[in-house]
Amino acid sequence: MDDGAGAFLGWEAARMIAAAGVAPRRTIRVVMWNNEETRQRGAHAYFDRHRDEIKRHRLAVESDIGVFEPWGLVVAAEDSVVERMRAFGAHALRALGGGNVTATDREAPGEDIAVLCKHGVPCAGFLSVNPETGAAPGDPHWEDHYFRHHHASSDRVEAIDKHQLRRSAAALAAWAYMAAEY
Repeated sequence: MDDGAGAFLGWEAARMIAAAGVAPRRTIRVVMWNNEETRQRGAHAYFDRHRDEIKRHRLAVESDIGVFEPWGLVVAAEDSVVERMRAFGAHALRALGGGNVTATDREAPGEDIAVLCKHGVPCAGFLSVNPETGAAPGDPHWEDHYFRHHHASSDRVEAIDKHQLRRSAAALAAWAYMAAEY
């Protein structure tokens, strides 16, 4: 669950976009780096390598809280970007789920992408519904399930529900395509 599920999620979303056969106008990158819990070396190495391209990044998305039923995004961006994303999510992802958008006043919705957010890239954290209670982000007990598994013996790939992963990947694919196309 801890980052591994997010890596599978990003990979599957990119695979779905490629399989659709309709390439967006801009490149979509799926980046998986290491060392996020201590010194952010992977994130900083990515930033250093792509420093001259950062101004062209349209959106950075992190998934680091498990992958369950898709809920949507928590976004750190200008209000106009957040409002466009809310409209897209409400329209395009209504049937699938994963179209909710909430803004955060924090600099970054997650540590993995903080360096990109700090340098002006609109950033989002991909969020799921609590699989045990159905609680949505914003509920005071929403994260409880995650911390029962985080770095525990149940924090392994076999714990990922392939159907939830597929629905979440479809939602993330829609968000990634939207960011790359518009």
